[in-house]
Amino acid sequence: MTNEIADDLCQIGFEAYQSNDFYLAESYFLQALEKDGNHLNSHFNLAHLYKIQEKFALAIIHFQKVLELDPQDKDSQNELKECKLALQNTKTIQTIEIFNTTPKAFLKSDCTKIINKIADVQELHNLAKKSIINRLFLTKRLLIEKNPDYKTDFGEHWLRLWELSHLIIESEIDSRMDVLEIGGANSLLSFYLATENCQVYATSTDNESVNQARKIAQSFNLPIKISTQNREKLVYENESFDRVFCVSGLGDLNKTQQKQAIIEMKRVLRKGGILGLIFDFGSRTTEINGIFDEEEFEVFFEIEGFSLLGNKVFSTEVGDLGGTSLSFTKGCVFLRKEGFTKLPPLRELSFGVFPALQNKNG
Repeated sequence: MTNEIADDLCQIGFEAYQSNDFYLAESYFLQALEKDGNHLNSHFNLAHLYKIQEKFALAIIHFQKVLELDPQDKDSQNELKECKLALQNTKTIQTIEIFNTTPKAFLKSDCTKIINKIADVQELHNLAKKSIINRLFLTKRLLIEKNPDYKTDFGEHWLRLWELSHLIIESEIDSRMDVLEIGGANSLLSFYLATENCQVYATSTDNESVNQARKIAQSFNLPIKISTQNREKLVYENESFDRVFCVSGLGDLNKTQQKQAIIEMKRVLRKGGILGLIFDFGSRTTEINGIFDEEEFEVFFEIEGFSLLGNKVFSTEVGDLGGTSLSFTKGCVFLRKEGFTKLPPLRELSFGVFPALQNKNG
């Protein structure tokens, strides 16, 4: 029986590999192996990844593991031989070049300069995503351990990992902020942000979800303010929040209702604040309710006083899941409200796990 989580992580890594994002691909292949140390495809993909990067010693390790799991794999046998030969030649050439062409006075600095480098933005971005995904998993585990009846669709598909980590990173959120999640009374996102010391307000149109969320928040002594509200007529005062999030919370509304809901989100958002929305995006041929397409997507640009962050082109014609998975994929939109609101000073930083839960649950 295969490990489904490992399969999903490996698939994400493979798609990153195809997009030449080797750093992200390596990260997901390694995460898959954390879930299943004998995951054949992850070892095979890592071996190829390291081979094309000329990291032959690492490639050899994973080709050997592939052959341990599948001794009849002739292609891996041949590639293992190629890597061993390439490693031998590389070591010989490097040794000759270093000692024959480098003055001894500079030998040490030249040998170590590869270690001393400046991290590029993409490296930091990927590292942040991996960290946040791990924290989300831990949050979910805490919720389920203390509340076995807690239900969430998080983790059933790897896109959920991308959605929430992307939303958190690109909205530039930190613990000083007041955050509102529309339609997320019982969502993993609200609980996660509360454990990170944000002041969280969560709403839903469903009383049952609100009641369950209140019980869970109370069991962890988390100060989440949860209420039943109409998305088109929120009760909060103007400019009450630094960030407003809406995770797949507009799909059941018509275009007029969607526009009114976004106007309300803008009203309660502070100047310079960010509105982050997650939605399903695809074509009109898709037989799924609540999906946005190119025409319906225009609702996000019709509200004055917002500027769109990032690219302005949305299409499933880019070789992503939109071309292979029911003609739809997930989308994130980030809108910044005009103006500027000064944030309070940073509170004392905590390097423990879940600062909001420290000294509360033993």
